[in-house]
Amino acid sequence: MARMEISIQDQEKANQFLRALWAEIRLRDPSCVWLYSPKKEGKQKYVTFGFLHLINKTERIYVGITYERRGGIESIFLDHLGDESAEIHFRIEAILYQALEAASKNYEMPRLFTVTGCLDSQHKILLAEYSGDRFSIKNDLQSDTSKLTISVFGYDALDASVTYVKIAHKVLHFLSIETNVSFRLGSVTIGTEKDLEVLHGNKYFEDTDWLDGWPRKDNLLYISKEGVEFIEWIASCAQNDIQTREKFLSACKHFYTAREVSSEETITVLCVSALEVASNLHNIKAVPCPSCGQPTYKISQRVTDLVAKFLPSHIVKFFKEYYGKRSKYLHEGIILRDQSFYHFGKNIPQLNKDSEYGCEVPNQLSVINLWEYTSYCLRGLLKSDITHQHAPVCVDA
Repeated sequence: MARMEISIQDQEKANQFLRALWAEIRLRDPSCVWLYSPKKEGKQKYVTFGFLHLINKTERIYVGITYERRGGIESIFLDHLGDESAEIHFRIEAILYQALEAASKNYEMPRLFTVTGCLDSQHKILLAEYSGDRFSIKNDLQSDTSKLTISVFGYDALDASVTYVKIAHKVLHFLSIETNVSFRLGSVTIGTEKDLEVLHGNKYFEDTDWLDGWPRKDNLLYISKEGVEFIEWIASCAQNDIQTREKFLSACKHFYTAREVSSEETITVLCVSALEVASNLHNIKAVPCPSCGQPTYKISQRVTDLVAKFLPSHIVKFFKEYYGKRSKYLHEGIILRDQSFYHFGKNIPQLNKDSEYGCEVPNQLSVINLWEYTSYCLRGLLKSDITHQHAPVCVDA
């Protein structure tokens, strides 16, 4: 029914066009909902998204795009599959063509929204208040929550809230290593650009060498200067463009998930995985030895070198051991923690030929220590490697 040549070859711009189009359709029919069932046909070079239901969910529109280059859009089609009565046909055609025309003109001009979400932690600890050009953190003492406000570009309120949630979760992942506290995102509200209150005189946590506990003063959690700058960078970029920083955020996400789960085996795997990701921010490829074909710089050595940069040798030894155990846990199914062993004073010593001690031993780092040492290394990496990079500020969606 409705087709338009688009010819956008850049994936980021193609997605901006689609976001603008969905917003224009919502503007003309707020009742619209998706039955999302995506499919790709590589030989025919088209992608279908599924069915868009319009007019109080009574009419189905089959939606898809054709492309010349993957990630781009050559044309878009929206085919009505319902009753072709003249009245319905005219109404749907008007919605679709008007939306297509508006989106094609406006997709490079998103509006600025100010969106606020509540940050809650299981310990009910509030963050100190901070602000930058594109974000602010304020406290709501009545609800014991901190509120994260970010200025985001979007095409309507729903689009802005989705963009906010993506960015806010990156902030939460980073805060978990910056504070050793796991926050969760609660309710989200949409405001205007004027709602972003810029605070003056941010107070930073200046003890750069803290390891255990939390960066806490006056019953508030404080953030380092480098941490506030990094949050500003996250808030400024809907599509972050510095690969090393994006990879660092991936390491933070592993750590955040480790703080959210209860299984000690999963926590061990995720903490070691966070360090593995962080140990290769610059995508150094292992060069095979010309004689034996084995990598000349093993991943385990890379992780060990990262930990050794920030922690004493006796702790490095534990992480080297954990990396080996994690690999065997994932690939061979070995047990990382034998629950039957943990009866203080009533253990039953057993031999283990694969243990360096020759016998079964409990994990010698507690989960709390594992969290603290991992976040300490990531914070050290933030200060030594991440904050020295040039970080341009994104100005659009």
